[in-house]
Amino acid sequence: MAVKDKGKAKPIFTQIREAITKAVDELFNEHSGEISQVLDEAEDKCVAVTFGVKVDCSESEPMVTTGIRFSQSVTDKRVARLDDPRQITLFKTAAEANPEQEELPAAGDADAKPDKKTRKTKIKSDAGDAPSAGAATGKRAAE
Repeated sequence: MAVKDKGKAKPIFTQIREAITKAVDELFNEHSGEISQVLDEAEDKCVAVTFGVKVDCSESEPMVTTGIRFSQSVTDKRVARLDDPRQITLFKTAAEANPEQEELPAAGDADAKPDKKTRKTKIKSDAGDAPSAGAATGKRAAE
């Protein structure tokens, strides 16, 4: 049977694990009354208890710092639909998309007439009313 060398220190990770375990036990026992109070006051009877550990081996004697944090659990979410980054933006608003479109009178305003000064005329293209090649094949112009 081998005899342990009493002058030899434990491996560092064994010491770190033992220090963490001891600190977590002490912190939980010390704050269990407060954790219980938060739990009793919580609407959903849920409390998050988190232990943070910092291991600093920059000095000759390693230091292990263990902390506790507890609070009522809160879940919140925001969802945003973004523009497709693969598509170019042609117009920012509907007014930019249809600058020639005249404003229509409000509903129930029978006396309102469009302003003839802002009306623009459309210029006919040389192609006439013939459908474009893209329209004839059913393909989109972007393709």
